[in-house]
Amino acid sequence: MIHSREATDGKQPGDPARAARIIMEIVRLDAPPPRLLLGAFAVESAEKASKARAAEAEKWAAVSRSADSERIPRDNATPVESKTTATA
Repeated sequence: MIHSREATDGKQPGDPARAARIIMEIVRLDAPPPRLLLGAFAVESAEKASKARAAEAEKWAAVSRSADSERIPRDNATPVESKTTATA
């Protein structure tokens, strides 16, 4: 494990000094972002995860919306029929 750390030490794509300068500039803003991605890999990873979440939300949107009360009409809502029946 130590050998693998030594082999990659100093070869990471990020620049800690540059990141520190960016952070110092960001914290001085009146409205800093709640999350700040630093580095191309971080941005690419976040974009990939965001697209996956959006695709999943779209796939299950009808099921998700079907949990709303039927008394409140919703645009584009498609109720899903329950496959269980209540017994008395």
